[in-house]
Amino acid sequence: MSNSDLTLENNGLARIEGDVFKVEAFEIQLDNTDRRSQGNNDFPRRALVHDFSDGLTLNWDHDYPGGVTVNGPLVLPDGISGANKDGGALKIGAIEIQLDNAGRRSRLYPNKPRRALVHDFSDGLTLNWDRDYPGGITLRGRTIIEGPLVVCRYLWGPLPHHPRPNYEQLAADKFGGNASDYEVFDVSREFGSLQYEVNLLKDQVALLREQVAALNAKLGT
Repeated sequence: MSNSDLTLENNGLARIEGDVFKVEAFEIQLDNTDRRSQGNNDFPRRALVHDFSDGLTLNWDHDYPGGVTVNGPLVLPDGISGANKDGGALKIGAIEIQLDNAGRRSRLYPNKPRRALVHDFSDGLTLNWDRDYPGGITLRGRTIIEGPLVVCRYLWGPLPHHPRPNYEQLAADKFGGNASDYEVFDVSREFGSLQYEVNLLKDQVALLREQVAALNAKLGT
């Protein structure tokens, strides 16, 4: 299309035809008075703003109290970041975040979801919900934990609502009936869990011994 045209139709529609629609201004406002919420009539509705950092800002200064809604897929080739005037923040109004790459799924649990972060029922944040990642959680580099670290038995043992996998059926479906690999994997995982708890108990005993020794020294015994 080489020509451009602006048509004002009788039904309230303004039609613009052309290859490029250029607005030589720094903001576009979409403002219908009937759609304004009560108590929010003192500021404009700036939908798109060419901002001071030479960027494009949607919903400038939170002009739309209802926020921004995207219906349909949202493609972000360069990732996503969140920031506001008071600092950095990214808010996701969802229950869980899944990190799931089909090529990295283990053969043991091919059909489970991979829930990396879950806002759980106790208003806490749970990593690796329901042991979705059979390989566990790996922390690389320095790890800082502010506050107490509570270690519970059920984090390593089988969960009450987590049934034993049907190794035979899995093997029959995937490997022609050879279930030994699954059994060895499961047993080794449980053994590693028990070994971790034994080491934890040893550390606790050593700590108690140090505390007793310190107490005896204070009492002069």
